[in-house]
Amino acid sequence: MDSITVDVTDLDKTALRADFAALIHDDYRLEAMAADLETISYEIITNLGHRANWRYCGGV
Repeated sequence: MDSITVDVTDLDKTALRADFAALIHDDYRLEAMAADLETISYEIITNLGHRANWRYCGGV
């Protein structure tokens, strides 16, 4: 079983009513997450593996 803890203190109350949370999106790209975690994007993607619900939107 996997788990994650997210600090939602500064989120607007309407944002907390969502059915899902997008961890990687246009405003927080994979490269930014990797920099924050002091790793590389490849490591994040491979660690998520089949456990994540992948949905590709746009892109090239």
